[in-house]
Amino acid sequence: RRPPRSTLFPYTTLFRSRLKALLKREKREFSFSQQLTFGRFKLDYLGNELYVENKCIVLSKTEFQIMELLLKAKGSVCQNKVLYKELRAKKEKLNYERAQKVNIERILTSAILSIKQKLGEGYIGTVKRVGYYVVSD
Repeated sequence: RRPPRSTLFPYTTLFRSRLKALLKREKREFSFSQQLTFGRFKLDYLGNELYVENKCIVLSKTEFQIMELLLKAKGSVCQNKVLYKELRAKKEKLNYERAQKVNIERILTSAILSIKQKLGEGYIGTVKRVGYYVVSD
């Protein structure tokens, strides 16, 4: 025997369909690799952690995004333009173009400096006025 229909029937079906769509998207996202590995670096997306030679290093959100871009470049130079563009996309709250560019430059340089301090010397290289790269060995 079938249970009686609820007065919330249209809303429950809508909720179920949205829930199914969300679950599909989550499955698709988790089918990809959960880690990015390059040389002695391992970036864990689930825990937002960076491992260098099996040592866990805690990074801020911005530092994590920068390290992700540097590791995806796989040792080649990741240009400042690319880093600026990526950070600008994340920091959309800034209003003025000039102020935004100066602010993004400051955010990038301070984040890179912070990453270098956390990792130590010899892990991130700089090409003056061009960009940054990860030293693999």
